[in-house]
Amino acid sequence: MSTSTAMTSAYLEFDTKFWKIETDGSETTVTYGKLGTDGRVQVKDHGSDDKAEKFAEKQIASKIKKGYEKKDGGKKGGGRKGGGKKATKKAAPKKKPAKKSKKSTSSGDGVEGKTFCVTGTLSKPRAKIQALIINAGGEVKSGVSKALDVLVAGADGGSKLAKAESYGIEIWDEDQLMENLGADMEEEEEEAKPKKKPAKKPAKKPAKKSKKAATNGIEGKTFCVSGTLSKPRSKIQALIASAGGVIKSGVSKSLDVLVAGTDAGSKLAKAESYGIDIWDEDQLMENLGGDEDMEEEEEEVKKPSKKRGRGAKATTKAAPKKKKAKTKKEEDIEEMVCRNL
Repeated sequence: MSTSTAMTSAYLEFDTKFWKIETDGSETTVTYGKLGTDGRVQVKDHGSDDKAEKFAEKQIASKIKKGYEKKDGGKKGGGRKGGGKKATKKAAPKKKPAKKSKKSTSSGDGVEGKTFCVTGTLSKPRAKIQALIINAGGEVKSGVSKALDVLVAGADGGSKLAKAESYGIEIWDEDQLMENLGADMEEEEEEAKPKKKPAKKPAKKPAKKSKKAATNGIEGKTFCVSGTLSKPRSKIQALIASAGGVIKSGVSKSLDVLVAGTDAGSKLAKAESYGIDIWDEDQLMENLGGDEDMEEEEEEVKKPSKKRGRGAKATTKAAPKKKKAKTKKEEDIEEMVCRNL
């Protein structure tokens, strides 16, 4: 019996999630899920020890790039009684939506440039799942063919699932898709909740600043607006855009500034964990150049012209009265007077 090469084993954590990979000869075993749970298990045979080791190294590098951190041997890992090899051998949860084909690999391979088909019952509307795939650069197909890259299968995957397994197509469940998308669905659900009316009293500053806020303006920076502000969010976003800023809908490591009002929710926590600049509304106004940008001045109503006073008529000189024409009799009398003189 031939001896296998050195076994690779790595345990990583990120936020509330864990991820572990082990190689055993030509096989890799991946366990992933939320901390404090047994997680999900995936086993894949790569055909050779060398390919298994390369696959493990690639997956570990991908996870670290996404923000995962290595921990000591998985002792703090996924199982309820800690991680380790026993946790990787436990059966998957009962409510497993679909059986994985042999070609199915652990998550982390990304979405961009791949073709996807969505089938079965998922926790979110199918249209929303498809929109997330498209936004991440994937292409959605209506049916299963040999050219398909990934089938996203929920419960009751039906004939599409069977067809994908027969073709050896990669099969993901909803959790794998979300992990590859890097999408935080809780943020979107929070945005959909009705927003609370702002209190009459001046609101307290929403959060402790993670960095000293920049004072060099708006132009060229990326912004995300979250929470309840004193002015409509659309107007705040329009002001930022008109000042040369770029509006983003979500928080990522490339974001420059989060403008946070009250009840900013998970976006605020995420921004703090990434060390992103956090501004309140006053700081935003200061960088925009003041409150005068927030309200458009109304045009002054033209006042009606003043009526002329009584004195105005008096200033107008009266036209000289015309002399009354002399009668024939008056002319004769005047002529007689002149002769006597």
